[in-house]
Amino acid sequence: MAGALVELARGRPGVVGLDLAGGPLPGDRDPMGPFEGAFRRAEALGLGRTVHAAEGRPPAEIGVAIRRLRAQRIGHGTTLLQDPEILDLVLKEGVTIEACISSNVHVGAIPSIYHHPLPRWLRLGVRACINTDNTLLSAVDAREEHRRAATLPGMDAALLAQAVAFGHAAAFGGPRPPPVLGCGPRTEPA
Repeated sequence: MAGALVELARGRPGVVGLDLAGGPLPGDRDPMGPFEGAFRRAEALGLGRTVHAAEGRPPAEIGVAIRRLRAQRIGHGTTLLQDPEILDLVLKEGVTIEACISSNVHVGAIPSIYHHPLPRWLRLGVRACINTDNTLLSAVDAREEHRRAATLPGMDAALLAQAVAFGHAAAFGGPRPPPVLGCGPRTEPA
């Protein structure tokens, strides 16, 4: 099925990437294996590739996503810092980690937003950006997620700007003008 969807993307300029989301079933020894062919085909077609991995699960998932599925972006990755080899792989390959702060709290991957590793990732040179993951279930929009990110221990204006820049750089589908996104109160033009 995944391979058929990738083939449908061919010739459709509005389709810019492939995203594998959801955790593995208990006991599944190779949960990403069935998607390897589809992700390799997506790469050959020039489509972007995101894999949700290591959301409270072992960081080895990130390695599988990068090595086998050729992921350019990793959704969540909350356990990244538990494995120095995986951290080195993310840095070497220039993979972007999508920090989904509210969602990570809601699924229990981190105990509170104040435990999110985003500022540490950025200080280590990880290309990390801020994402909402699921606006409906987490009841959060981009403005609110960025506001929450600004309150993380160790976060400052420069790191926040860096995360926003990394997000724009990791966008699939070519350059687009960046949206106007503020973390403070909305102000009306004078």
